[in-house]
Amino acid sequence: MLCLDRLVRATDDEAEAEVLLRQGHILLNARGRLESCGMVELAAQCAGAGLGYARRLRGLEPRLGFLVEARRFAVTGAAGTGDLLRVTTARAAEVMGVALVEAAVYAGDRRIASGQLKVFSFAEEVE
Repeated sequence: MLCLDRLVRATDDEAEAEVLLRQGHILLNARGRLESCGMVELAAQCAGAGLGYARRLRGLEPRLGFLVEARRFAVTGAAGTGDLLRVTTARAAEVMGVALVEAAVYAGDRRIASGQLKVFSFAEEVE
């Protein structure tokens, strides 16, 4: 499931994405609010999109991967229907296919969530 609207920019180590939380967005609860697990999912998707795009820039195929862990992920604000969110990620390190990523979610100029993610990418394509 793709929850982001667009990848705004990406380098080898950083990514920025946007999502407009339209009514009925898959991550919104029945009251139209984005819960903390949705913020983690948006950050993980931004990290994956950024890492995949960086591989494409080098002429490589994106790798299949998944979120391994969310650490010290603090939610300090709220978001809901109608909010435009900006999600940023920065790869701090990578060891044996696991990238440590610093992530943040913004609503306007307000940082509403931030923390660390560990994202695993397979070395070979898995069928």
